[in-house]
Amino acid sequence: MDAFVYILTMLAVGAGVGIVSASLGIGGGTLMVPELLWLIPQMDINTAKGSRLFAIVFVSGYHAWRGRTAGVYSSWNIAARCAGGSWNVMLCCSSACWAAGRHGPFY
Repeated sequence: MDAFVYILTMLAVGAGVGIVSASLGIGGGTLMVPELLWLIPQMDINTAKGSRLFAIVFVSGYHAWRGRTAGVYSSWNIAARCAGGSWNVMLCCSSACWAAGRHGPFY
């Protein structure tokens, strides 16, 4: 019975975050990070942020595909440059953390 109540709670929180973010125009991920920490107390804040970003990849990809198939002009050249720049920054930052001895999930 506890699993059923837990799943209903997660669904209710997700629906509430969706309604609030849709009505106020706030990103759902901004509201979802504290809710993830509340629902799963042993979750680290970095894991909650990473879960939010992981979900954004699929939502953004879907909307880019949908806009492209609808004939909405989008510059994939600019998107590729932004993605490449993000990748380079991520590599530089992770290399600096590794060189400083701060590697691992809990450094």
